[in-house]
Amino acid sequence: MTTENPTPNDEQENPAGTALSRLFRQLLLRMNVNESKFSDLMEKYLKKLPGYIDEEQGTAIRANLGAELMGTQMSWKVFCKGLAFLNIDQTTVHIIVTDPDGNQVDASTLFKPKD
Repeated sequence: MTTENPTPNDEQENPAGTALSRLFRQLLLRMNVNESKFSDLMEKYLKKLPGYIDEEQGTAIRANLGAELMGTQMSWKVFCKGLAFLNIDQTTVHIIVTDPDGNQVDASTLFKPKD
């Protein structure tokens, strides 16, 4: 498990995607998710998936999900999948925006990530 910082090129290409990946890595760090805990969370996540998952499918899901969650780019869909992976019950998103004149406006919303 690596928690690399995005490169400047990543941020120029998709600043929102790098922001989401940084937020997810901050969650991992603050929740003390080391390699062992990451592996345990992966097993719990796989058990919650609907239907039978054989060993080959489990290996593919582990590899793909691990790459999605630890990449330098992250879509909103993958971020929500990461919240489900971390077994998060509910999330509050709070954003503060600043216009060129320095005026700030904030907004927030509460939601429950789906598995």
